[in-house]
Amino acid sequence: WTFIFYPESKTLQECKNYLVDELHLTIVISPFHDKDINPDGTPKKPHYHILISFSSKKTFEQVKEITDFLISPIPQPCSNKSGMIRYFIHIDNPEKAQYQKSEIQTFGNIDIEDYFKPSSTEKAQMAKEILQFCNENKIDSIAELNDYCMENNFDWFCFLFNNPFYVNMVLSRRHSAKREKIQD
Repeated sequence: WTFIFYPESKTLQECKNYLVDELHLTIVISPFHDKDINPDGTPKKPHYHILISFSSKKTFEQVKEITDFLISPIPQPCSNKSGMIRYFIHIDNPEKAQYQKSEIQTFGNIDIEDYFKPSSTEKAQMAKEILQFCNENKIDSIAELNDYCMENNFDWFCFLFNNPFYVNMVLSRRHSAKREKIQD
């Protein structure tokens, strides 16, 4: 189930305490949506999106008791958890205000990283960007690239951590070619 939470109703901490400490629910909270715009160009009322998971089926009335306590609008069934969590940062809606994945809060046994894994095409594009960066900056060792990524580009670091073989192979060949030129 999902609902919108307005922080002037209760504090976000009160909301988390109720959902996690009292009800023991698994929840995901979006970043604070304070840059959203209505279709008429006016700013939307700042809010959070909250996704709540239960260990068993709940009726609308049962979930509405929760949102009533939190003074929130009526809950909506969530038919696609992946789509909802991605919507929390508008990753698939570039025309909307963009929010940071790092600002998503999770409580309970839920790992949202799977919902943001790049597709094969996105991985190929990222490898291309990384190798272009290496060419432009004369980087020929995976260690040097890794150091750069750890400090400056966490997405690239995650890519290298999970897919080091291709980039390492290309950099190794370049390093070997450079060494051969030096020996000639």
